[in-house]
Amino acid sequence: MTNYAGAIRIGWLAEQRLPWADLLEVTQQVERLGFDSVWLSDHLTDERGRWFLDPWTALGAVLSCVPRIEAGTLVASSSLRPPLLTAQMARTLSGIGPDRFVLGLGTGGSQEEHERAGVAFGDLDRRVAALRETCMLVRDSVATSSPWSSTRDGAAVAHAPIPLLVGGGGSAVLRVAAQYADRWTIWGTPRHLAEKGATLSAFARDAGRRPEDIARGAIVMILPHHLPLREHSEPWPAELRGGETEIRRQLAEYAAAGVGEIVVCDFGVQPEHRLAALEWFASVVDSDRRLARPGVPS
Repeated sequence: MTNYAGAIRIGWLAEQRLPWADLLEVTQQVERLGFDSVWLSDHLTDERGRWFLDPWTALGAVLSCVPRIEAGTLVASSSLRPPLLTAQMARTLSGIGPDRFVLGLGTGGSQEEHERAGVAFGDLDRRVAALRETCMLVRDSVATSSPWSSTRDGAAVAHAPIPLLVGGGGSAVLRVAAQYADRWTIWGTPRHLAEKGATLSAFARDAGRRPEDIARGAIVMILPHHLPLREHSEPWPAELRGGETEIRRQLAEYAAAGVGEIVVCDFGVQPEHRLAALEWFASVVDSDRRLARPGVPS
């Protein structure tokens, strides 16, 4: 079996239906369990019309209250807000959590949400153009000529780059990711990640970049065999299903596909057992991490 544990990172796709106090408590527990990151999606409501916590304001509080874990958007809609506004919010969050905030961007695929927010929903070409413009602006915002780069006495200062993640598997989005992204993450099986990742690598070389400079991540639904699962009529886009042996095998398949970070969603588990699912998953990964330490046979 491929040894994935030495380098794998694990993240949690937060449950934004939770009240703020509950989301904070789970995030703090996730950090204690050894997770590396927490991610919030950029949606107004769920499929039943129930409000989500806003990712931007919640992330500011998470970065203030949880000291170690990385936090970011997975992914923010680049077409729902003007690029300058997105860049400004990202700059603020990177100041609240230096070296811990990651800006995840996508084209924004919900026409209904755009209409509810009073924002025109353009065709794919326009939304990709908005994604590219936002990426460019975020990159430029760290330059000494940016509006954020001057101190009170007028001296120009440089800022650390904001880690930029692009989500999406379409050809046009992959070209944007190849040019600008530090990371790329999508829902998908190992085969899907390998196929899309190969295209991303080719586009990166076309853009004059090294493919290995773009970290690859996968979002998956965790479905432990020993915990009661939520009823769901169709398969999830990607799953980690089974016991320890099956989970380790599936993680090894992701590693073989070039994936360095697994972001788990626990929504497939009954609500009262979701923390137990995260605890169990962390213990499986941590046991392999211990075995993979130098000097310890694996």
